[in-house]
Amino acid sequence: MKPKRGTDWPWEVSDSSRVVDATTIMRDTSLQARVRPLPPLAKKYAHEMQAGVKFPPVSLADVGGVLYLLDGWHRTEAAVVIGGHSAVEATVRTMSKAEAGWEAAAANLKHGQGYTQGDKRNVLRLYIKARKHKTGNDIVKSYRDMGAELGIKLATLYRWMELDHPHTFKAMGKDGTPRENSGPPEIDPDPENVRRAQQALRDLRHYSDSLLSPAERFDLIEETLRMVEQMKLKPNAEAEW
Repeated sequence: MKPKRGTDWPWEVSDSSRVVDATTIMRDTSLQARVRPLPPLAKKYAHEMQAGVKFPPVSLADVGGVLYLLDGWHRTEAAVVIGGHSAVEATVRTMSKAEAGWEAAAANLKHGQGYTQGDKRNVLRLYIKARKHKTGNDIVKSYRDMGAELGIKLATLYRWMELDHPHTFKAMGKDGTPRENSGPPEIDPDPENVRRAQQALRDLRHYSDSLLSPAERFDLIEETLRMVEQMKLKPNAEAEW
């Protein structure tokens, strides 16, 4: 049954928003810039919703038919997990996964809870991945322009670019402009993806050791070997976002 707005609907409604089944929304933490979760705002929001306060719709990204939550994590938690609603009011836009990551970060830059330095470093990662460091003419922005957009001091931005995005850093030069004949800045591999893959391998080893059935261990080893062969077939090139 398609979810509907009830009499206790805790959301503001607009011409551009619609009701979305909460079970269809993907809450992907890789799209979030925060290093540590915020204090429990969801409980505060839930109490306000129960008191009749109306909240703005959450923002969703349609990425290949999958709905990702961009802005409104605490509101969704308050309405669905605590409040017991089966749906949320949402605005939906079609975009790529990289664009979704940047839109989620940008939403908090505008009106969310303040970012820590660690969070801002992740914001820069999402910014580069979504190619927001380049203009519509495919020209790399200056450090000054990027710093103004992201709220990051120039010295800090320069250091993070050198450490986390060396290809782009080398292409830009010390003055923050592309060097001649340097070619377009490359998008660096995401270190977070590497960390997660390594952790998954450690988890695989840990859980496989706990299996008591030889048959289950054999099936797991066979499946792992098949995945390794599939990984070997993938070209050694940076993923396109």
